[in-house]
Formats: sequence, C-alpha cells, structure tokens
Amino acid sequence: MKPENSSDTSGTPGYMAPEVMYRQNHTYAVDYYALGVIAYEFMLGRRPYVGRSRQEIRDQIMAKQVQIKKSEIPDNWSIEGADFINRLIQRKPQQRLGFNDSQEIKQHPWFQNFPWQKLQNFELIPPFQPNRTEDNFDQKQILIEDEENNELIQQNLKVLKDPSSLELFQGYEFNANQSMNKISSTTDQSSSSSSKHSRNFSQKIEKQQFFEHAPK
Repeated sequence: MKPENSSDTSGTPGYMAPEVMYRQNHTYAVDYYALGVIAYEFMLGRRPYVGRSRQEIRDQIMAKQVQIKKSEIPDNWSIEGADFINRLIQRKPQQRLGFNDSQEIKQHPWFQNFPWQKLQNFELIPPFQPNRTEDNFDQKQILIEDEENNELIQQNLKVLKDPSSLELFQGYEFNANQSMNKISSTTDQSSSSSSKHSRNFSQKIEKQQFFEHAPK
C-alpha cells in the first residue's frame, strides 16, 4: 500500500527527488536520490540538475536523465563509484538503487568488502576528523560570490519580509527549552494560519504526472 504523502514537499529543490517535486506519493527511495545528488557533487563539483528556481530544476529533470559518463570520471574515482551514483539519481524510483530495500545499497560493487558491522558498532575511524576548537572553514571559499546563491538569498529575503510567511513560525525560538511553552500557547493560532497558507500554496502548484510523461 502506497503512503499518502503527496503533499509533503519540503526540502531543497536541487536535492529533492522528482516524485517529491511533482507532489506524488513517495517512499524512502527519495533519500537515496538525495544521497546520489550529494555523491554527484563530491565527484564532479556540481549537482546533476541545476536551476535558480524549482521550476527551472523541474524543467531540467523533464528534459533528460543525467548520467555520469566514463570520460567524466575523475582519476581518483572508480567506475563502480560512478555506477553507484548513476543508479541513485534515476528519475523513476522503480529504477533507483535501494528502491526495494537497503541491501541493494550494501551489495553494490562499490561497497565490496566494506565493514558494515564495524560501521554499525561505531568501530570505524573517520578518515578526517575536524578540530572542534579551530576554524575549519576556508575563508577564501566563503568569500567567493556565487550568482545562483545570491539570487536565492534575495528570494529568501523577500519571503522573510512577507508577514504571512512569518506566521508559520510563531512561537519558535532558537532556545528550545524556552520555546516549548510559547509553542504550546500559540498552537491553535499558528496551526490555523499554517493550514490556510498550505492550501493557498497547494493551489498554485500544478499537479503533474511526472512518471507518465518523462522522456526515456
């Protein structure tokens, strides 16, 4: 039985699985898609589908199925690693690695001889352990201007100035202990405005059947 969660569309568009962006019922396979996007970034330094808005990203997804070509694989990556990523970023969840169960992930050739039991027992030592007492950021990278990020920042600023958007966060504070009482005292008021906002948002999104019309 499929879960009725087609209205759950929270997340960052560049990492959201197609079935989530198109407001269709989905399973934990969406997490494997996000994992594939992150691994794709690790390999090539960019996301498989890029855009400055959710619509642009959806258009890219509809246009074609992105796959890492052999000629694109960096010297320090293996063919098995590229295959692992390619199978995770499949647009159709039924074709996605891990759709049936997590054993598909563990049994992929890229993880051959990987000590899963040691990982579960917290016995593995990470290859990189950041120093918690020092600044681990490269200031040069932080200062680099990114046109896409700058535009997203401007869009977020407009949303933050919209009173109707802020109503969704009434009672929330950074301090979790202090916010508990305020959340409980404003639950009725915020839930009412949240439901209204969600209905308005849903009406603006066109219902599309991605899997029936996606090109092969």
